[in-house]
Amino acid sequence: MPFYTWPNYLNICLAVFIFFLTLGISFYVWRHRSIPGAKHLAGLALSVSLWSLAYFLESISFQIDYKIFWENIQYIIIALIPLQYFYFILTYTQSFKLFHRYLVPVFFIEPLINLVLLGTNLWPTAFRLNAFIQTNGLPFPGYLVSQYGYWFWFSMIYLNVFLLADFVTLLIAYLKAPHWARDRYWYLLFAVLIPWIFSMVDLPDWLSLQQDYLFLAAIAASILIIGWSLLRTRILDIMPIARDAVLDQINDAIFIVDSEKRLVEMNQSARKMNRVRPDLLIGRPIEHLFPQLSSLELSKDHFSPKELEISLNNRRQPTYYDVKVSSLLDPEKQISGWLLIFHNVTSRKHEADKLRA
Repeated sequence: MPFYTWPNYLNICLAVFIFFLTLGISFYVWRHRSIPGAKHLAGLALSVSLWSLAYFLESISFQIDYKIFWENIQYIIIALIPLQYFYFILTYTQSFKLFHRYLVPVFFIEPLINLVLLGTNLWPTAFRLNAFIQTNGLPFPGYLVSQYGYWFWFSMIYLNVFLLADFVTLLIAYLKAPHWARDRYWYLLFAVLIPWIFSMVDLPDWLSLQQDYLFLAAIAASILIIGWSLLRTRILDIMPIARDAVLDQINDAIFIVDSEKRLVEMNQSARKMNRVRPDLLIGRPIEHLFPQLSSLELSKDHFSPKELEISLNNRRQPTYYDVKVSSLLDPEKQISGWLLIFHNVTSRKHEADKLRA
């Protein structure tokens, strides 16, 4: 049922709930901003919070000029939503190489035109032809019903195409990921698909001038799912960092850990070392795999490359490794994890022992 047929106080309660929900998610994610992609997710949640605030102020306004003003604010924010999803997905999947850096500013053209049209009222009929207040005989402030112009419909097409492109970009990353690493994408795929589905469901109501704000609720639900997965499964910590650098043909065992020292990725040589299915190891602290590394201090604020030697008991015969540890930086030059390279030096160790004997 479209929101405009609800009693107005339900709309107001919904807007207040979404405001505090997304504002809380924004603050929570911002506290974990060292995680790649977290800043974009925090910005997305904050945008939805401001959108719900503008919707709340529109709902409690009695005069049509105020209602139009707050609705304009909402559409300025809405134009940024797919862009923020897009940058979050690119950061999470490390897919920046798919888009030339000079192409990125093109994505901001439509939001900038929205800002000019709605912020300056230079071409008032481009976005909105006319508007009136519908009260339905209720004592609450009425609902703003607008007949939209050609730029509004172009913006709706742009919004839906961009949301679908967000989903496709994430789906491509999912298909390219190893089978044992795909579980981390399911929550994101579902969360990104929800806004697009509800935007399409909203379309008949827009065509009949009956504005349906299910899209706002869908965006909030999407952010809630991502926020929940951040809290419960911590998908943003287990990032696909430096996946291209992990080459299976390298003889040395390579392990990649995230900012919380949990295993993210490993190459073929590393899998042979552990003789355990990779999906049983991913996400576990590196100290659980190698207790000898428990004394290794990994600081997210400052870290310089380190080298150490460890021995592993393999069928009662110790195997010796030189371990080189170096930090991995995200696009914002912050430490997002560490690279551990295990070089087998058992033969060299035995030769040295023979010489000493």
